[in-house]
Amino acid sequence: SWSPDGRRIATSDAQALVCVRDARSLAEVARFGEREFLEELRWDPQGRRLAACSKRMVRLLDAHDLTLLGSIELPTGGLFS
Repeated sequence: SWSPDGRRIATSDAQALVCVRDARSLAEVARFGEREFLEELRWDPQGRRLAACSKRMVRLLDAHDLTLLGSIELPTGGLFS
């Protein structure tokens, strides 16, 4: 997922590792180890926060260092049922 200003890219892999990279150099800026497969990564409009969404949980991360800001457990079935 591209940041709103186009300067960073957020990705997740099969091990549910969230990684933010500089879009020009592809250098890793930050990483966050998730515990379950992610369905979606979304930036807020200002590029300050990143939502990491799985079937059971939405975690809100600081987009600069991927510090966990909060989480919401979803009802059975989640967002993607």
